[in-house]
Amino acid sequence: MIEIKDITLGYGRKILLENISAKFGKGELTALLGRNGSGKSTLIRTLAGLQKPYTVEGRTKGEILIGGRDIRSLSREEAARTVSFVGTERILVPDLKGRELVAMGRAPWTGWTGRPGAKDEEMTDRAIELVGMQDYAMTDIAEMSDGERQKIMIARALAQDTPVMLLDEPTAFLDVPGKHQTVSILRKAASEEGKCVIFSTHDVETAVRSADKVLLADGRRVILLRCGVDPVMDEIRRVFGI
Repeated sequence: MIEIKDITLGYGRKILLENISAKFGKGELTALLGRNGSGKSTLIRTLAGLQKPYTVEGRTKGEILIGGRDIRSLSREEAARTVSFVGTERILVPDLKGRELVAMGRAPWTGWTGRPGAKDEEMTDRAIELVGMQDYAMTDIAEMSDGERQKIMIARALAQDTPVMLLDEPTAFLDVPGKHQTVSILRKAASEEGKCVIFSTHDVETAVRSADKVLLADGRRVILLRCGVDPVMDEIRRVFGI
């Protein structure tokens, strides 16, 4: 579903990840692990098309393919129907209700009128229910806790109903039950709905227990490991020095 071919990521003259390649398939949940500043968020944002790979003399080396197509060839509408993204930014728009924000995930599917139909309403309600936020649907986003807002953002991505979901630290503001619930939702999105789901996290235990694969940022390179098959914990201990 997603293939990275020999791309380099960085800012200015600083390279974070160099000449990396990896493949992520449909129905797979992949956890991205690494030290702070290793390039996890940069990689997630690059895969989402929100940031360009590192360029040398104005040229981008390598490719990012989604469904066999170069991400640069996708129109804005095609990209929005293919990839959903949950970042770490706080959304504090006054008077914006939780359900209204989740419903924005349906925008790529509502056509030129922008009016939600019966399916859009159904998808919005289902997404809110999946993350357990029914009681907060009509609560202002600005009045929610960080954890509650994070769940609403995940619901928006679920409502968007894309084959690829990319999430940067989706469990960062959640308590232990919330973390388990969120990862369980992502697990089901991959295994039951056939989505390609990639999320970055610092929670090693949750990642190894729940994911199909772990993409481990190791210096400027990455290592793609299969949970239950490859020596995941040995590699994690080596990279983190524990």
